[in-house]
Amino acid sequence: MTISLAPTDANATDPLSSVALNQALAENEAELAAVQAEMDRLRKIRSGLLRQTPVACERNNFGQGCGAVTSIGELTYIQTHWYEGPHGCSGGDTWHRGEGQFVCPSCGHRNRLYNRKDVEKLAGLFRVIQAVYDR
Repeated sequence: MTISLAPTDANATDPLSSVALNQALAENEAELAAVQAEMDRLRKIRSGLLRQTPVACERNNFGQGCGAVTSIGELTYIQTHWYEGPHGCSGGDTWHRGEGQFVCPSCGHRNRLYNRKDVEKLAGLFRVIQAVYDR
């Protein structure tokens, strides 16, 4: 199998010499590294901005919750899990991921994120992730 390398000049018809090819590859590699560095910088900025996503302590029907708004980067994300007991020959006996929650730093109320998927998908940007296994 023969691989033909395209020349850098669109009007050229001859393949690149090995020296020119090595130089072009080195320049391309440097450009790729610069683009990757810029992408890394932009991702870091984006993460910082997303950590500022506000989430409110919701008031419920029992009078719990204060309405305080806190950035997710200051909160602990609580990932709940629930247990499915064994059943049948090989069913169950496993843990399942439940809903995301957080505790309000102002009033201590535990808030559920099941109805706030936009916040729940940002779990990795909370200050800490805590796994809770309830039986």
